[in-house]
Amino acid sequence: MVTRPRLSSKSPHVAILDAWSEGMIRLARQFVSTPESAREVVQETWIAVVRGLAGFEGRSSLRTWVFRILVNTAKRRGVQEQRAIPMSSLQPTDEDTGPTVAPERFQDGSEPYPGHWKAFPTPWPDPEQALLDGEVRTRVAAALDLLPSRQRTVIELRDVLGHDADEVCAILDISAANQRVLLHRARAFVRGVMEEYFTAAETPRRRTTGASVNDDLDCNELVELVTDYLDGALDDAEVARVAVHLRVCDGCDSYLAQFRATIHVLGGQHSPSLADEARENLLAAFRSIPPQ
Repeated sequence: MVTRPRLSSKSPHVAILDAWSEGMIRLARQFVSTPESAREVVQETWIAVVRGLAGFEGRSSLRTWVFRILVNTAKRRGVQEQRAIPMSSLQPTDEDTGPTVAPERFQDGSEPYPGHWKAFPTPWPDPEQALLDGEVRTRVAAALDLLPSRQRTVIELRDVLGHDADEVCAILDISAANQRVLLHRARAFVRGVMEEYFTAAETPRRRTTGASVNDDLDCNELVELVTDYLDGALDDAEVARVAVHLRVCDGCDSYLAQFRATIHVLGGQHSPSLADEARENLLAAFRSIPPQ
């Protein structure tokens, strides 16, 4: 027998409502036309949760279940507003293929080390300091706005709201491979925007070393494996190849560090909150749930 989550005992519902609602508004906004409509979707979702809690069977985490209700509610509202994201648009398209780093940044066949950086990416400041920089947060927010909806939905869930890969696949009903494709391209784009900002006044470092005799991985191959590497989706042999390459290539070591910094800064994005009146109404609904 599945025990129903006791949202009404000693106010855990307050913590859950406050902890999840801001992220739910961010996600709902991807499917509907206005911020106010997104807030209404979140209120509808919480009411549906209150009404359906007795039927929650525990087949997924409570958070995944709530966010799936949210996505379905937002999609219905989006259809009414003629702004729905069809399920097919959450699958990768031709726009999600091809290199994520411009090929001209790597040496070609006529140069000493084909496939390796022409100039190393310039190191960035400490991401903790970047989080304090309002201009960085503004640029990252603008970059998110420029992403295709399918990529933005995935990166919002993973890096802004902190869901893991399995949760995102369950919430959006997409495969693990498709989730990684969309996430990698979104991260690479946001990283590119941050790179433009951080290196505007810097001179890229010229490459001083070439490929190692023990290194059979090119730089332009590695940059496409970063999300799989960070997600633990590579097999042992591929992980070993990446590790060997990172030991001999300062440029790719910097690139990996910049990906991690990008994820860190994304996690500091501001999320909108529920209006006070709506929050109080929802808390009253939760309090009405009889203890189990």
